[in-house]
Amino acid sequence: KLNEQVIAPRPKTGFKGKVHDTGRDYVGESPSWCESTGRLWWLDVLAPALRWLDVETGASGRSLLDGLTGGLALTTGAELLLTGENGLSLFDPASGQQTPLIDPEAHRPENRFNTVGVDPEQRLWTGTMPLDNLEKSGTLYRIHPDLTTEIIQPEIFLPKNTAFSRGGRHAYLTEQDPAGLTIDAEDCLWVAMRGGWSVLRLDPEGRELARHALPVPMPTALTFGGPDLGSLFVTSTYLRLPPGYNDIAPLSGRL
Repeated sequence: KLNEQVIAPRPKTGFKGKVHDTGRDYVGESPSWCESTGRLWWLDVLAPALRWLDVETGASGRSLLDGLTGGLALTTGAELLLTGENGLSLFDPASGQQTPLIDPEAHRPENRFNTVGVDPEQRLWTGTMPLDNLEKSGTLYRIHPDLTTEIIQPEIFLPKNTAFSRGGRHAYLTEQDPAGLTIDAEDCLWVAMRGGWSVLRLDPEGRELARHALPVPMPTALTFGGPDLGSLFVTSTYLRLPPGYNDIAPLSGRL
């Protein structure tokens, strides 16, 4: 069930990466690398806030947002596209202005939009979920650059984290509440194992190629970034951890 979290045993191998001192997120989500600014953008879904890290200088920041916000995508300009409680909007990081675009589920105020993926044809794939986080059906939408909207899958339970193979032939998504997905240059899938203290690398047939330990039990999402796209950035959460885990894993909620 959504509000029950099973935590796997902590891996015996140690964490070999870096924890960024950007503060704690309730639910870190939707990390996105922007090459032109040298920034990693991501969200704190439940705060709700837009987060950023300048990878070169280590500077970081936070901008508060209107309503629960689960999805983030870059645009060709300076604005960022957000999906959440109020449908789709554009956010200008310089001014802090948030401009509504469309809300395909304005008739369903009990729902909110979740994460967003962008396919090779620059179409958005985004799903909805209930605001109360209970086990009810959502809908998976595909939204074109002219904001034309189509339903890809109705009555799907909590669709999120859509990723696409390099040629665009295959789309991957998670259902219910496992964590994020991203694709590497060899078309292998990287999965943040929520409750599993790790990220996995899988080949296109789903065979495990590698497992990398993390210092947090509940990673939420991940993306490649940095000047050569050679770093894997992983967000995390500390919500729904069993009693005692804040002491066992004090870095939960960090990047």
